[in-house]
Amino acid sequence: MISHMDNWYVVYCRPRQEERASQHLANQGFNTFLPRFCLMQDTKSSPSAKQKELLFPRYLFVQPKTIESGCWASVRSTRGVVDFVRFGGRIAVVPTSVLLAINAQQLVQTQQSFFQLGDVVQLTDGIYQGINAIYQSSVGDARSVLLIKLLQQDVAITVADSEFTKVTGS
Repeated sequence: MISHMDNWYVVYCRPRQEERASQHLANQGFNTFLPRFCLMQDTKSSPSAKQKELLFPRYLFVQPKTIESGCWASVRSTRGVVDFVRFGGRIAVVPTSVLLAINAQQLVQTQQSFFQLGDVVQLTDGIYQGINAIYQSSVGDARSVLLIKLLQQDVAITVADSEFTKVTGS
């Protein structure tokens, strides 16, 4: 979880070793943060399965509980860690406020009800505002495919997720 203490540092991890690095750093007394987002995936077994993906693959945010001369070496020698991200030889620093904003956005996304294939939604913005549609699928980057009726035919349109809401009672 994000603490309001000083700044955080960015660690570059080995491929698919972010969880391992996070766990080992936490065992050493570091605060760690691995932001995630939910991705809807259509599979044969589950048409709209939710899968949590890393927001920044191969990157991990770390904050030492105390700044000691040996803490940087212990981070670099942790399983799964390659090294700190550096700019001009200096370790990259991330203000706590940035991570708090990322964490807040993560909580909002987690609390949203995800749409299922066939859900009735209403367009709330754009040229189709006020029209009901049928949810089809997510196409990533906060966009979805919806079916609307135009001239007595079902037409697939792609719209931003922020432009429609679920019709209650559907």
